[in-house]
Amino acid sequence: MKAGRFGICTMILCLLAAGLSRPAAAQDEGAYLIDQIAAIVGGTIVKDSDIESRYLELQLQGYTSNRDMRCEILESFLEQKLLINQAAIDSVTVSEGEVTRELEQRVRMLIDRYGSRENLEAAAGKSLVLLRNDWRETVRNNLLEYAMQREILKDIKVSPSEVRTFYNKLPKDQLPTSPETYTVQQITMNPPYREEAIAETRQKLLELRRRVVNGESFTSLAVLYFEEEAAVMTGGELGFMSKSNLDPDFWEAAMALREPGDVSRVVETKFGYHIIQLIAKRGDMMNCRHIIMKPKADAALVSDMLHSLDSLANFIRQDSTTFELAARTLSDDESTRANGGTMINPEDKSTRMELTSDYFTPEELSVLRTMQVGEISKAFQTTDATGNLVFKIMKIKGVTPSHVVNLDDNYETIQGMALEAKMQEKLEKWVDEKIVDTYIMIDPRYRDCEFSNSKWYK
Repeated sequence: MKAGRFGICTMILCLLAAGLSRPAAAQDEGAYLIDQIAAIVGGTIVKDSDIESRYLELQLQGYTSNRDMRCEILESFLEQKLLINQAAIDSVTVSEGEVTRELEQRVRMLIDRYGSRENLEAAAGKSLVLLRNDWRETVRNNLLEYAMQREILKDIKVSPSEVRTFYNKLPKDQLPTSPETYTVQQITMNPPYREEAIAETRQKLLELRRRVVNGESFTSLAVLYFEEEAAVMTGGELGFMSKSNLDPDFWEAAMALREPGDVSRVVETKFGYHIIQLIAKRGDMMNCRHIIMKPKADAALVSDMLHSLDSLANFIRQDSTTFELAARTLSDDESTRANGGTMINPEDKSTRMELTSDYFTPEELSVLRTMQVGEISKAFQTTDATGNLVFKIMKIKGVTPSHVVNLDDNYETIQGMALEAKMQEKLEKWVDEKIVDTYIMIDPRYRDCEFSNSKWYK
């Protein structure tokens, strides 16, 4: 497993290591020393405790290296700090809302991994409140690092000829193996809501808007009425977003707000119903907070919807129509309707996906794992990418067995590998150039480190 700057900076498995501090210079098992500076890059520092925290994290992940791991970690930090230093120069920032959302996502992943909040706290030896405090700066630095990377790499593309050249240069005995993948079709229908339920939702939001206009804190109300934990932690703040990052109706309503603190009327989007408060506008970006509510689905109408979808499935099974035609004419899912209900892999834009939680909801996986090729499922309910309740029938259109990747069957995969290699080359060149122009000090205790890039010792 390679672990240069762009491989060793994993952040999910054991962020619980942050806060455990044992400097590399400790000479015996019981010696804990005052934290020291290991390196300075521009206006940023790397501490011994940073290195030790990452060292423990990688050990818990089972990572091994044929190099001195602490030296390897230090080099990854040098590269990260170089990016963060440049982010400050170029005014590349991340909002507290972004940091909190990312932090909460990782907290949830760790709780899932350890089975419960209590198990995680026991493993870390700290409460979740203290763990969040420990991890926040790590998450902020990683988001800044990735934001600067995106800025550097935003124009990088690969042409078909570059993809072919990249593939032809790969040693054939080192080509990766593609796992078994599935091509899946779906027909999706949105839940029917009674007018009374919609009116009730809108009225609740109008009442919250009235309370804000009369002086109550929007943030406090978001904490009280927002159903998502991450949104509760941020008070509904989204962070600075561009038009491409937001629902068009949401963006239009938010941009219509003139002054910070202004609150919108009730806005309907594909996510639900919102009220929005403007925080700030900056160029073509905007930061705002919102509260979202969704109507409650009526049990009788849900039952009718499932029955209708089951009837449609039987109609297709009897060859009275095709799955493709039914999807094009009846499905509510815009992303798959035009191509006959075929789902698209969000990573490589192919139609092949593994049966894992990376691509399917738990309800979808439960259904698909019992099906054969060509079979159409019973109707069931799940959630879509926006978190809304939906109803579906699904069909496994085909299965591609595990095989060594090739251009004919895995063009998108090889294209991604070629793009990644090109980006890696660009980043390495950028690092080499920035080392020359940036103040860098490495503590003499680390002077024996053999870095993959000798330019750090300039």
